Amino acid sequence: RRPDTTVEEPRIVWEDEEGGLAVLFKPPGWEVDDDTSVPTGRKLSEYLQGRYPQSCISRDAHHCHGIIHRLDLPSSGLILVGTSFEGYYRLKWQLDTAQIVREYAVVCHGWANPLLREIDVPVYHVAAGSAAESAQPPRRSPARSTVTEMGKPAKTLLRVLGHLSRGEERFSLLAIRICTGRRHQIRTHLQHVGHPTVCDGKYTRASVFIADLSWCPRNFLHRQRLEFRDAQHLPREAIEPLPVDLRNALRKLRPVGEESRVAVCGWLEGHKPMPWDQYEVLEAAEGVAYDTHPSALARPAESACKYDMARPGGAAGGE
Repeated sequence: RRPDTTVEEPRIVWEDEEGGLAVLFKPPGWEVDDDTSVPTGRKLSEYLQGRYPQSCISRDAHHCHGIIHRLDLPSSGLILVGTSFEGYYRLKWQLDTAQIVREYAVVCHGWANPLLREIDVPVYHVAAGSAAESAQPPRRSPARSTVTEMGKPAKTLLRVLGHLSRGEERFSLLAIRICTGRRHQIRTHLQHVGHPTVCDGKYTRASVFIADLSWCPRNFLHRQRLEFRDAQHLPREAIEPLPVDLRNALRKLRPVGEESRVAVCGWLEGHKPMPWDQYEVLEAAEGVAYDTHPSALARPAESACKYDMARPGGAAGGE
């Protein structure tokens, strides 16, 4: 295939050649591919094979070419990679034992209630061509996830940083941390509580998706921060500020109130993402009609990430 030269190239953010570990930035348009799916974008495995020509695992689809966790085609952000089998299993162990921290910047529809700090409901991925897909309503997109009791445990922590508007439309800027890695977890959880992510063709109505495309070029979801341990078991942090295309989209929204204006300014200026505990959560105001489903506030207090049961083998799901 002739590569699409309009798509930005991935780049290595951090690496430990001897330990077989790396963190790369995945731009939108690149797909985490393995032996279970047909890629629809540029394959991240091809970049890794070119970047690490002597790496055996980069050519092993069963081990997802060394990629530890997924990030959807229209999304951007950081991805952990094992450039050797030893490095891969070192990172995979950390993922399966909930030692890896994954944090995101998201803009969603509606004004989220600042008291919403946690979404803890099971997520089930409806694979394309499966029996479960045939039971879905015709309007539903294939290969999507849904909240159901038959799903796997999934927990998402969030902090409402600001409220925004564009004409009559209302939006929220969120910082998100996932405790589990289910397929489309963030997008599914936010849609479940009444706040689907901006420019999401799978989890919003077609009319909403088309309206979003008029000011935002892609799904507003960016994995901005990772915490993990290197080959010497030392703690490491990798960060990636909000990309230019998403900063330009954010400029088209008007912050509502001084707190929201201050929160948005840092993102627009390309500041580095902060550690989770340093984010200033928006104050809940009396008399404001929030758009969050009331049932989502049954657990207002934020709890710790206690589990991350990723499937054995292959890359764990992400957003």
